[in-house]
Amino acid sequence: MTGSASAEVAASPEAVWAFVDDPENFAYLVSGHPGAALSFVVAGREGLPTGDLRCVIVTTPQGQKAATLHVVVRSELGVRVVRTPLPFPLTTTMRVEPEATGARVAIQVEQQWPVDDVAEGQQVLVGHAERAVERLRAACSAAA
Repeated sequence: MTGSASAEVAASPEAVWAFVDDPENFAYLVSGHPGAALSFVVAGREGLPTGDLRCVIVTTPQGQKAATLHVVVRSELGVRVVRTPLPFPLTTTMRVEPEATGARVAIQVEQQWPVDDVAEGQQVLVGHAERAVERLRAACSAAA
């Protein structure tokens, strides 16, 4: 099942990728926690983004620490694909293209939903993509 969202960002594509590549910003985008307890990158082979492991550790509302690994499985000009090996793996594809006033960011989230309610799963994935795009748009536009 897939959910997606896109928005125009008042920043260059290079500025958008620089924001996403910062471990703390990446943690914020994927978790929604503005103050992730810890976020770091274990570089892929030969220093290329493909193969990077990104670990995000957050403090839950209950005060517990939770860690998630994200693997960059594809990194090309304008496209990044990250796989999150949850019990039901999540694949996030981000595309950034030049736009007249900055960049257009599109995020697509795919996951095999663990319940029979497809409509509910679709709504959750669309919401996840919309929140990530909005966080990115707000942060990059404010920094521009």
